[in-house]
Amino acid sequence: MTRLQDGLRTLAEQAPRATLPADFFDLARARHRARRARAAATATVAVVVVLLVVGIGWAVRPAGPASTAAGTTAPGIPTTLTPPPWYTAAVEVAAIGPVAAIFGGAATTDDWNEGRFGAVAAAGNRYRVFDDAVYTPPGFEALLSPDGRYIARNHQVRSLVSGERIPVPGEIRAFSPDGALVVYETGNGEPRQSRVGVYDLARRTDVASLDLGDRWLVPGWSAALSGDHRRLALQVGDELRLYTVGRDTPDATIRLSSETLAGPGAWLPGGTAVATAHRDADDRWRLVVRDARTGLPADAATPADPAPPAATGARYVRLLGWRADGTAVAITGVPRPGAGPAQLVWDHAWGPFTDHGSARARLVALRPGATAQQVLLETPDGISELDVAADLALAGAFRDGTGPTDYGALRHPVVFVSAAAASVAAAVLLAVVLGRRRAHRRR
Repeated sequence: MTRLQDGLRTLAEQAPRATLPADFFDLARARHRARRARAAATATVAVVVVLLVVGIGWAVRPAGPASTAAGTTAPGIPTTLTPPPWYTAAVEVAAIGPVAAIFGGAATTDDWNEGRFGAVAAAGNRYRVFDDAVYTPPGFEALLSPDGRYIARNHQVRSLVSGERIPVPGEIRAFSPDGALVVYETGNGEPRQSRVGVYDLARRTDVASLDLGDRWLVPGWSAALSGDHRRLALQVGDELRLYTVGRDTPDATIRLSSETLAGPGAWLPGGTAVATAHRDADDRWRLVVRDARTGLPADAATPADPAPPAATGARYVRLLGWRADGTAVAITGVPRPGAGPAQLVWDHAWGPFTDHGSARARLVALRPGATAQQVLLETPDGISELDVAADLALAGAFRDGTGPTDYGALRHPVVFVSAAAASVAAAVLLAVVLGRRRAHRRR
């Protein structure tokens, strides 16, 4: 055994000494750090992927019915409207519930969202957007029901509470004061054959149909139903025709001059009179109340029953309805600097119908005996088109529009898609950097 030990010791002494590179331990530590960095990057990518899958799935899930939580603000029209930022959720993605106002203009559209306009809830500062390829101007081609629960556009009426869609046979021109019926127009063939229908939304059927031949309604506020659903006013070219619903011939035909049907709320309570809007000098509009049987002006402006004041500084007047004291509530367009007079009678029915000469919109009250109109709401610059829930406006239900605002951003797919793109780009960049460092060390 001793001899074996001596032999092994001799061999060991004769063996050449092992020499380690000077940076052996530094390289070992670097390889260890690289392995930890790769493991951390892999874990990060895995977490990002899981979060994106869960987040996008939650963001684009179908929106359920919207309801007003207990203790929220009482329903009302906000006295201040805010242009929705780019990340505001679409109505299809995040439910909004009954709406106080829809609005549009340069502040809601851009080069990427040409069909975008905003909506604000009646019971809180919840903002959402409608975003389609084709723009439907609010108050012109996109109409809000008097109770704010439905929006009519693109040949359909959509519930803002349940999301239900009700197809309508033609272009929708007006809601009835209770929102149960809509007036629509459709035309087919050459020369144009125009038909006007009154459609019952609950029964999904027409309750009246009128053939206008080769004439058509003036685009815009050219139809109004009375509150009892028995009378219908239509502006056909420069004529105002007053019908009893169910009859094919008008009860009265009025030739208009510098005058239009005042809007969807033109019928006075009881259906015995209808209002037109007459444009005087300097963009002043006065309401003319006409007898529903004869079409003649009803001279009701007596000291005991004075007429409403004129709507001043307006491109147009769109009457929403009447309060019990005779006050008329209307939306008017504020002219842009240098804008000429608005066209009253259009020579064709092509769309989209809007007013490019307005800079802002106003909600005004015209109270009998007052010396001037009362401005209830004026939109900021960039919001030139407006429609409001007529029931709230007539009831004088307004609320403060300031304070915390919900844009539904956490449920907007654009936000998650942007985050996904940024995360993937970061993960790819990290992988490229780590790969290059590893290749450099090998070299």
